[in-house]
Amino acid sequence: MAVSALNTGASGMSANMFNLDVIANNLANSGTTAFKRSRANFEDMIYQQIKLPGTQTTSGQLTPVGSAVGLGTRLQSTQLDFLTGTPVTTGRPLDLMINGEGFFGVTDGTETTYTRAGNLTVNDAGNLVVASARGMTMVWSRVIVAVCAPSKLTGRSKYSLASTARFLSVTAIQ
Repeated sequence: MAVSALNTGASGMSANMFNLDVIANNLANSGTTAFKRSRANFEDMIYQQIKLPGTQTTSGQLTPVGSAVGLGTRLQSTQLDFLTGTPVTTGRPLDLMINGEGFFGVTDGTETTYTRAGNLTVNDAGNLVVASARGMTMVWSRVIVAVCAPSKLTGRSKYSLASTARFLSVTAIQ
């Protein structure tokens, strides 16, 4: 029984270590544009049944409840929190924020992926790209947005922005 107790305790320590890793990752990325924090979810492992409910005791009576011992915990999943963050005014006309559900479609030329990062810039070819090291180009046919802010681009931008109830459309101004 003592070895079982050590294994049960060890499973709890291992689960807590993973939880601390998730929390550390959340803290490390707290300043990252469009970062979504994660949460670790845990579940019971198996239970060892000592006495089943309804078994007969030595005096002949039925036990109404049984006895079981849990044998630890384990990671069930990690879950992303997609709550909308606090809007930040940047003063840059190409910075967009998704308010509610949705993603921006971006491509590296071979594969389309999705992001909530709306820090955009214009590359040398005149395309809107995510202002990151990878510079992925926006794929406007794949933008899925409930509401987008700001409602228009201002300044010397060559793009105009219009938002409908479900989709965002960006048009190049000639």
